[in-house]
Amino acid sequence: MLIGRQTCFACRNSCYRVVKGEEPYPVESEWGGPEYESAAALGSLCLVGDLNAVCKANALCNKYTLDTISTGVVVAFAMECYEKGLLTKKDTDGLELTWGNHAAELELIEKIARREGIGDLLAEGVTRAAMKIGRGAEEFALTIKGQELPMHEPRGKKGVGLSYAVSNRGACHLQMIEHDDAWEIPENMVPEVGLVNPVDRLDTSIDKVRIVKAAEDWKSTVDSLTLCMVDSFPSGPTPNVIFGLVNSIT
Repeated sequence: MLIGRQTCFACRNSCYRVVKGEEPYPVESEWGGPEYESAAALGSLCLVGDLNAVCKANALCNKYTLDTISTGVVVAFAMECYEKGLLTKKDTDGLELTWGNHAAELELIEKIARREGIGDLLAEGVTRAAMKIGRGAEEFALTIKGQELPMHEPRGKKGVGLSYAVSNRGACHLQMIEHDDAWEIPENMVPEVGLVNPVDRLDTSIDKVRIVKAAEDWKSTVDSLTLCMVDSFPSGPTPNVIFGLVNSIT
């Protein structure tokens, strides 16, 4: 389904995926293609294995300006509540929210965007939906500070888990400039921002805390300068280069 890639002006990465889908779920290329977390949230998390349907779900989210991660998580939450009997067909406007039912997922996204029926409840996100459903639904509300968990597994990246916990906006994989696996590599250390010693991804010592702090501060710097996180250190210019650019401009 991938027919090409696009990019921001003068960028070397070309990370924007262009897809084209055919019937029964036509996908126009203008809405872009799913990135990793979009495919995981709208696909794997809901046990949806139809790539065409996943691309359609991604396109609907982009069309309606819905976050793909939170949308996928709230659909999966609804499917789990349906499986456990906390939601019935009467509650879901007749939708069979069984795992892997991609037709129901697509219709549910439409309802969420338009706040119709069950969509009005789910449009508030997992935390509020669980509170309104009650009867133990909170057990399946995987959120931090009300923010749905993203698709990077914190049990395999302890620093990411800490970042989820202390982030000002809850569970967000975009709070650190890189994740734990990058900070295991000596060549990626950045002394000028306090990153000196490589630390194993499963480490939970004070050294990991320092790395998370420095990586979050550097990400905030990159965001404040409106730079792209994909092309920032360690994959792009080093902090000293960026400091030089900022000093020259200001």
